[in-house]
Amino acid sequence: MKKKLLAIALGTSVVFALGACGNKEESKSSKQSASTDSAEQIFQRSCAGCHATDLSGATGPDLRKVGGKY
Repeated sequence: MKKKLLAIALGTSVVFALGACGNKEESKSSKQSASTDSAEQIFQRSCAGCHATDLSGATGPDLRKVGGKY
């Protein structure tokens, strides 16, 4: 019983220790590349598939009048 509890505690400690060893450089580079993309590139990559390239909506809702109220 004590060996099983010790093994679980040790395994959990190892998982947390390895999780804290992330590569911060990788995180920074992915944020930089996302911020250097233009809004049109982001829309084409992430939104156009559902909202169509003219915003008329395909499987997603029509976005042509979004923001027109203000």
